Amino acid sequence: MIGIVNTSPAPLVTVQRTCADADAVEPFVSFTMPAWNEQDNIERTISECRKTFEDAGIGNQPVSDSVSRAKWGEIVVTNDCSSDRTPEILAKLQESMPNLVIVTHLEKNQGYGRALSDAIAASRGAWVATIDSDGQFNPCDLPLLLKKLEDSGIDIIDCVAGYRMKKKDSGLRIFADRGLNMIVRILFGIGHRDTNCAFKLIRGKIIRSMSIETNGFQTPTEIVLKLNALKHPMVECGVTHRVRGEGKSKLKVIKTSMDFFRFLFYLRIKINLYRRKILAKL
Repeated sequence: MIGIVNTSPAPLVTVQRTCADADAVEPFVSFTMPAWNEQDNIERTISECRKTFEDAGIGNQPVSDSVSRAKWGEIVVTNDCSSDRTPEILAKLQESMPNLVIVTHLEKNQGYGRALSDAIAASRGAWVATIDSDGQFNPCDLPLLLKKLEDSGIDIIDCVAGYRMKKKDSGLRIFADRGLNMIVRILFGIGHRDTNCAFKLIRGKIIRSMSIETNGFQTPTEIVLKLNALKHPMVECGVTHRVRGEGKSKLKVIKTSMDFFRFLFYLRIKINLYRRKILAKL
């Protein structure tokens, strides 16, 4: 039977990792993702993450010997109080996956942003790849982000932000997304073409030190805008966008757009106060 280490870093949150992971050296990269009622998608997404590591020469077995300098990767999933079989599937997978870390929200669903934030906080990778668990992004694109990072300077760049080359979604959602991206570029003077793309590769010590405020789907944009305001060098890389695997999207276009719009104005005010040294940190 596989050994498990359980911790509770915050009220109503638990982190469950294998003993092999807990005793290992720092992973090279950590996939981090939120999951809420993703019983039809979560196993496939995790399997793709494992295959991505294999294809990229990154091990799925935690490494405890720092002398060998072997690269390994971990997968951190937050179960955001799912009411379907997501918890059981994750527990079963962890029995044969020593590099799978399960973060659990107890008692209540806390939202996309909080689930992603808690997965990031539980990660230990030198680099953190953020991604969704519903199959809309292909983890196998990670080597593209890593190559962009190496070509741009791994010691210089702090974030490779993905952008969806061909967004696979309804016309309404594509229209809303393009409108919000235009508003972001106008309000913040940032040239990124797809700030709310979930697939990003970020230096671990930087993203783990960041305060992520929103609990909603604005989180990828919040991360990019705060990295930009803090002057962390970033580059962009095209990634694949796919039709959601199974199940229904939790995104409500009108409400999400309004919440997004309100949060952008709040964040613009906060960043201005930070730049004027009225606020000590973002």
